[in-house]
Amino acid sequence: MRILQRISLICLTALWGFLFLRDWQIGQKLLQADQMLAARQPDSAESLFRQVEKDEPWRRVAWTDLARQYLARHDNAKALQILEQADLSGKLASEGYLLMEQIYRQNGSVEKIEPALVKACSLADTPDDQSVAIQELIHFYRSEFRFTEAQQKQQLLTRISKQPDSSRREEILLETILDLETGLANWRALEDKPAWFQEWGQKMTAAAAEPDEARRWMLIGQAYGAAGVWDLAEYAFTCAADTSPGYAEAWAWLAEAHQQQGKDGKQAIERALELAPNSPAIRLLGALYFRRQADYIKAGDLLRRNIIEQPNDSLWQLELGHTMAEAGRFEEAIQAYQQVIQMTPSEITGYSAVVEMCARNEYRLEDVGLPAAREAAALFPDDPEAHDLLGQVFFGMGKTEQANEAFRATLDLNVEYYPTWLHLAQMALANQDSATAREALEKTMKLAPDSVEGRLAARLWNQYFPGLTP
Repeated sequence: MRILQRISLICLTALWGFLFLRDWQIGQKLLQADQMLAARQPDSAESLFRQVEKDEPWRRVAWTDLARQYLARHDNAKALQILEQADLSGKLASEGYLLMEQIYRQNGSVEKIEPALVKACSLADTPDDQSVAIQELIHFYRSEFRFTEAQQKQQLLTRISKQPDSSRREEILLETILDLETGLANWRALEDKPAWFQEWGQKMTAAAAEPDEARRWMLIGQAYGAAGVWDLAEYAFTCAADTSPGYAEAWAWLAEAHQQQGKDGKQAIERALELAPNSPAIRLLGALYFRRQADYIKAGDLLRRNIIEQPNDSLWQLELGHTMAEAGRFEEAIQAYQQVIQMTPSEITGYSAVVEMCARNEYRLEDVGLPAAREAAALFPDDPEAHDLLGQVFFGMGKTEQANEAFRATLDLNVEYYPTWLHLAQMALANQDSATAREALEKTMKLAPDSVEGRLAARLWNQYFPGLTP
């Protein structure tokens, strides 16, 4: 009996030793694979992962990290192959399905996106991971105009979100596109509405009173567009154009919605110009479209036709100035902006345009930008924008002390004038003054998180203060 016990003990010890050695060897291979990934050598890492998979098929390895490296090499086919194999063997985590969805979207495999996102949602381990996956699924449903499903997922997101107020607003945006009266009732019941959401609801209320269906859809689209919700605006403009195919304005705004989302709106804008070639509004939208396409000749021609037909409207000169500035034809831009100043001497618009162009491009700051800024400050002493313009010019000229004085004068007039906080941050970053930059960026993001300045402030924060929470 003792001999048998000794033999059993020896066998058990040998087995444990073998298993321990095998586990150690597997661990070493995984360590080497991680080192290969860190060294950006995915081929070597994959070879080691395959060995581990062969020896211990139940063990999870970093297939998603490996796929990301192939994706960074622009080898989408290899990245997708790795992810799909891991999916078939049941070894892909939530983040892997999100990466798979990204590749499907790039490849145009729309029919495969939803299943990948559904799996990403079901496998998410934490509330944060689940929120990310649900947001991606909502984005997909909205892109497909499947608003009922998007709304259902948005309701789920509201229940688990760390920012339920923001998610609830998204719910209402979706509810309203599905049922105008229900959505507006929920909007009215909501307390503490941000300014943009209050304005959106007011515009939607006006749209609800419009008896003509096509016109009502047009107003709905414009309300969503003004709020920056361009996917829902696109749907509304599509409905307007479908309801009344000869409605040129609907086609023009549909092109705008497409372009705002990075889509091709050429067919829609050409249709609009074909339907109403003599409409100043359609020409303006056409000019904006072609300007974003860097077709400055077409954009300029459309605006000049408006100038000829309506010479007393300063808007056409202003947009022509913007077009010429983007084309790098700065002298023509200055001429257009000076026309705006002559036509509207009691408004700051022309001064603002010429000063910002000079400051942005560091062009003729001393002889054009500075005189225009000083004149604006003299004519509009109580307008924060005027003093901010002067600060921008001084900053561009490298005169930090004068710029700071002008910016402080702006804030004395209105401490919540957020463009100036952004300009103070940019000046502080240029002068390597991290403390002032952080304060000014935080202020910008707090005052206007959804504005152009607020989004730029957020990007600067992530660039200069990564890992810190504002």
